Amino acid sequence: MLGGTEGVCTMAAMEGTMEAVAGTSQGVVDAVEAPAAEGIKIPISATGKPVKPLGVAWYADEAGYEAVRALCADMPDAPYQAWRAEAQDVFDGAHWGSKPRVEVVITAPALEAWCAKHRAVPNASARQRYVYEAVEKAFEAALKAHKAGKKPRRFLRF
Repeated sequence: MLGGTEGVCTMAAMEGTMEAVAGTSQGVVDAVEAPAAEGIKIPISATGKPVKPLGVAWYADEAGYEAVRALCADMPDAPYQAWRAEAQDVFDGAHWGSKPRVEVVITAPALEAWCAKHRAVPNASARQRYVYEAVEKAFEAALKAHKAGKKPRRFLRF
């Protein structure tokens, strides 16, 4: 199993109960309100409306992967190159159908702060919830921008 591509989020993943994380500072918790959504590109439909994609947990580079692996006890011992090759195959796979998907980069500091805030153990479930929240935040921002950019409808009188 991949150490991170299980970050495809479902509502079932959001319903899990999480245990408290011990030894985190309050300052770290306050520093991160929600997962960063800035780097997530929300796809736009042919009508110009944002489409909510599936989020896939991603690691930008080997150092980031190793840092998250050190934080999460459930990550496999596979090296970054093996994870990346398998993750890319899954991401590009035909089983997604026409559903758009986006890579959500997870960093150890951001995940650790998110886990502390949500009293979650840093594991696959926490990574899934983190990815889900990041996609939700990016989608809401794209939808808000779409609505703000729409021209008001003009009604024709007959």
